[in-house]
Amino acid sequence: MRLVAEFVEEGSYGGGYRINGVNLPLAEWPVGSYWTVDGTPNSSSLYHGGIECAGFARYVYNTIWGSGTYGNAVTARNLNGNSSDFTGINIGARINCDRRESRDPENDDFNNSVGNHSMVLIEKTNTGVTVYEANHSDDPDKYCIVGMRTITFNNFYLEYMNIKGTSYTP
Repeated sequence: MRLVAEFVEEGSYGGGYRINGVNLPLAEWPVGSYWTVDGTPNSSSLYHGGIECAGFARYVYNTIWGSGTYGNAVTARNLNGNSSDFTGINIGARINCDRRESRDPENDDFNNSVGNHSMVLIEKTNTGVTVYEANHSDDPDKYCIVGMRTITFNNFYLEYMNIKGTSYTP
């Protein structure tokens, strides 16, 4: 099965992407909304035992596929900063990564993690990926905000050490 995220033009929906018949961003969680009010778990953020970004990614993945573990677990991999990092990972995947302590390989050993981050892959191009996520910002005033961003493969590599085996792809 080849999955494609269909881009939806402005209109009654407002524009975004459609995967498996589901419009993204979700109407109940538009870009700029809070997944949690203050960065602490609430009934929404505790989706399938996941808080903050993990709860959001599980919620979105389940909304698209009907299960939080639909498809196949992704084979864990260290990142290289090119398109091969996403080989075998389909549109609509739930991705879990270790975040790098520094995004500058010249100033540290570039091997320290400061936790992890989960997101849903909504587009792959020749140069990078677009993800739908919550709780990405390092700014405490923006914790748990829902967002959508496009990241080049190299910038994804600079931000994340790996894609973990706790990721799922349809």
